[in-house]
Amino acid sequence: MDAREAEDRELMSRVATRDGEAFTRLFELHSPVALGLLNRILATRGEAEEVLQEVFLQVWMQADRYDADRASPRGWILMLARSRALDRLRRRESARRREELAAEDPGGEAIPP
Repeated sequence: MDAREAEDRELMSRVATRDGEAFTRLFELHSPVALGLLNRILATRGEAEEVLQEVFLQVWMQADRYDADRASPRGWILMLARSRALDRLRRRESARRREELAAEDPGGEAIPP
């Protein structure tokens, strides 16, 4: 284990005890890479930033669930980011299909909101 991963593991254990300074440091270290991944997957900066916030909220709330035997902290954060981004893409595609089906239904009545 290199010094960076050792620091990351220490930060994760501190975040699990609700240490705000450790969380800030973890965010500073890993948010740029996570945001880059999210930008590549989602292709929109605004959506990527929203998902980044969701990811780090999950890190804050579930740091005690982090398992160092399964992944590095960076790997865990990127896995969370990828998973949330793919969920967002699925929701986007599902909404698009619903809109297409609704537009193709000539006999459907408009339902007021």
